[in-house]
Amino acid sequence: MDKFVFFCAVQSDGIGDFSHLLTILKALKESDEIKNYDLIPVITCYWGESSFKKQLNDIGIYTYFIERDSDKFLKDPDLISILKEAKQFILVSYCYFRNLDQYLSMNPEAPFKYIGEHEVGIDLPLTEAESSKDKTVFRYPLGLSRDSYGIKLDKIDQLQPQAATDIIQKEERELTDALFHQTDSKGFDSFHQHNILIPAYFNKINHLVRFLNLLSNVNLPENNKNIVIFLSGKLGKDFDFDFKQIMKETSHDFIKYKNSQIKEIRLIEKKESQQISQYNFDPTYKKNLFIFYKFPLNNRAYHALYQQAILAGVSGDNTFELSAGLALPFYISTTGGSKTETVKALINIIKEMDFPASIKSSFETYFLYTMGKDIDLTSLDIKSMTKNWHFVANHLKTNYNFYDRLEEIVLSNRQVKLKALSEHKHALLTTAQCRSSLFSKKPKIPTINDSFPFLFLLAGQPAFCLFSLYISIGMLAKSKFSEKNGKKLNIK
Repeated sequence: MDKFVFFCAVQSDGIGDFSHLLTILKALKESDEIKNYDLIPVITCYWGESSFKKQLNDIGIYTYFIERDSDKFLKDPDLISILKEAKQFILVSYCYFRNLDQYLSMNPEAPFKYIGEHEVGIDLPLTEAESSKDKTVFRYPLGLSRDSYGIKLDKIDQLQPQAATDIIQKEERELTDALFHQTDSKGFDSFHQHNILIPAYFNKINHLVRFLNLLSNVNLPENNKNIVIFLSGKLGKDFDFDFKQIMKETSHDFIKYKNSQIKEIRLIEKKESQQISQYNFDPTYKKNLFIFYKFPLNNRAYHALYQQAILAGVSGDNTFELSAGLALPFYISTTGGSKTETVKALINIIKEMDFPASIKSSFETYFLYTMGKDIDLTSLDIKSMTKNWHFVANHLKTNYNFYDRLEEIVLSNRQVKLKALSEHKHALLTTAQCRSSLFSKKPKIPTINDSFPFLFLLAGQPAFCLFSLYISIGMLAKSKFSEKNGKKLNIK
C-alpha cells in the first residue's frame, strides 16, 4: 500500500499540535478517496506517548513512530525504509521539525506540504532546502484570514443541557456528583433549573479573569441562574494562589456595572470535590459563580459540554474550532500574535451576513473585547448574539470548512490555490458566494462562450458595446471563478 508520511512536533504547551494531526488523520481515514493509502505519522513530543498511541489506534492507525528524542528516527531502519518509498510528506501544525531536511533528502521527488496551525506558516521557511530554492513547499495554513484555508469544523449537533449532562454522568460521574453537591442540586432537573453550565479552556489566568469579568457584568440568557464553569487548561500547580493574587487587584471589576448580580465566586478542585477558595462580593446579590477545575474528562464527555453550551471560553486552535461550530466563542489565543487575525476575519465575516446592524455592532464590540480593548460591557447584547450564533456556525461550516478541501490538498500534486476576494469582485459575486466557490469541490470554469459578447467590443462594434457589457457581466456573475482542478498524484 502506498504511503503518506505526516510529521508533527508536539510542543510542551499542550496537545494542540497532536490534536490537529489526529483530527486530520481521522477525516482522511473516513474518506473513500484515501482508503487505499497508508497514513503514517512521525511524532516528536515531550510527554503523552501512550495516550497518543491509544488515540491513533482508536482511529485505525497502527503504524506510527513516536519519540521524545527525534535523533532516534535517523537510526530507525523501518522508518528510513518508509521515508525512501513514501509518495509524499506532510508537516502538520507546528512549523519546525528537527532534522526535516534529512528526511526529505531521502526521497527528494516526493511532494512536501505544510498544513500550518491557525494563521501560521504562510511565508515562514520550513527547511534549508526551501530557503535555497531547492525544494518547493505547498502551504495550506489553517485559519479564517485572507491567506488561510479554513478551520476544521465537525458536523456535530447541539444537545439539550439535560441530555449533555446525562452523557457526562455516564462517562465521568465524578464531575456530575461534584456539580450537584456544590450547587445544592438534587439531580439533573434541579441543577439546570438554577445553573447555566459553561466550558472554558485557558492557559493564562489573566485570560480567564477577563472572561469572568464578562460573565459577571452582562445579561446572559436566563440571567437569574448561577454560572457554573468547567475549567480546563494548563494553569499551573499554583493556580489557586495565583488566582487569589489577581483577585486582590481586579475583584472590583466583577461588580463594576449595574448588571452584575454576582454574590460570590467559588473554586472547586477535583481533590475530594472540595471548595478551596471563596471570594465574596455584595451579599445582597443573587448569583454565585462556580469554577470546577482539575476534573479530567474523556473526549465524549468533553464534547458534550460544548454541545450544550451557548457560550464558551477558548484559547487554543482546537477549542476555538470546537466552540465555533456550536457556541459563541470567547477567544483569546494563548500565543497571541498572528492568531488575532482569526478574530479580525471573524468580525468581517459576520459583517457580511444578513444580521441587523445592532447585532453586527454587538458582535464586533464583543470580539474587540476579546482582543484586549476596554469597552462598556453593558453595550453588549449577549442574548441576541448567543441566540443567533448558530447562523454564524452554519455559515462557517458551509463556506470556511477546511475539511471540504482536505482531500484535494492531499491528493493534488500542485498548490491548491485560494483566490483573494478582491479578484472576484469584478465578477459581481458577494463575499459569501466567493467563499462558497472557493470551497466547492468541482468549480465551474468560465469558457470563451460564457463571455462571447466581449468579442463585439474587441471587434470595434460600438452599437453593441453597452449591450455586450451588460450581458457579459450578467453571465460572469453566475460563474464561480476558481482554478482548474489539478491532476491527482500518479501513484502506481
